[in-house]
Amino acid sequence: MIALNSIALTRLTYAAAPAFVKRGTGTIINIGSVVGISPETLNGVYGATKAYVLAFSHSLHHELADKGIRVQAVLPGATATDMWEIAGLPWQKLPPSTVMSVEDMVDAALVGLDQGELVTIPGLHDGDEWTRFEAARRAISRRASAVPSPRPLQEPGAKVGITGSNARVLPNVSAASVRIRHVRARNTTLARVSYARGGAL
Repeated sequence: MIALNSIALTRLTYAAAPAFVKRGTGTIINIGSVVGISPETLNGVYGATKAYVLAFSHSLHHELADKGIRVQAVLPGATATDMWEIAGLPWQKLPPSTVMSVEDMVDAALVGLDQGELVTIPGLHDGDEWTRFEAARRAISRRASAVPSPRPLQEPGAKVGITGSNARVLPNVSAASVRIRHVRARNTTLARVSYARGGAL
């Protein structure tokens, strides 16, 4: 999966890009997946490789746009291809309202290309949602600071780790020695605990 979705795509791109740059024109269309921005939807490796396609396309656009090269990343949802059967779940068994035909996906991708879209999500009807998503992503990256942001100190004996039934209690840990860093993923809060002595949980 990594070889196909990431390595092969990268090699094909760098095989074509130099000739495009030399001519001063060319178009690179990378087919990713909406799972690239929702990796928890399917298995981890697939989501990670599709996230790579999106990140790679952003980087290519940044590097090649001023050289006359157009870059587009297409992020389809479920599409009626043999991939589903190979994975053990034929697309015919998916809810029909969630599966797009290959023809419709390609048509939507080419319309997005004609409109100058860097990222095209064929099944997304409200383009402003993507605009807001991108604006938030870029704003966060620009606000990164060399100074760590403050984190709340955890009370002694409080539960840390994965919240819910798998949460763990750390006895005899003083609030002054614990710093909690939260990472939110849907309804799950992961906590990373660093001790004053430099150890990690």
